[in-house]
Amino acid sequence: MSDISTPNDLLPPGIMTPGAFIADKHPDLPDYGVDTGDLVIVDSGTKFVNGELSAFQSKKNAGYRLSKEKLRGYTHFSKVVMVMKYYGRGPFSNQA
Repeated sequence: MSDISTPNDLLPPGIMTPGAFIADKHPDLPDYGVDTGDLVIVDSGTKFVNGELSAFQSKKNAGYRLSKEKLRGYTHFSKVVMVMKYYGRGPFSNQA
C-alpha cells in the first residue's frame, strides 16, 4: 500500500488516522460498490464495528479485503470512511 496525500478539507470530519489505498477487486470479494481503481480512504485509528465497512489485512500476505463482518485469516486494519470513483481513466489506475 502506498501513502497518498489527501487535503484534509476533502475528508469527513473526525478522522483520526487517515490512510488510503487503490482497490484491486478480485472475483471472490463481496460487492460494496467498490471497483478496481477506486481510491479507498480509511481511518486506521478506529476499532471494528460489526456491520460497518472495514478493510482487513491478510495474515499470510500484504493483501486487503473489504467486509462488514470479521474475516477468517485477516486482521482488522481500518474503517472505510470514503471511496472515490473515477469514471474513465483515473490518475491512480492503469485502466484505459
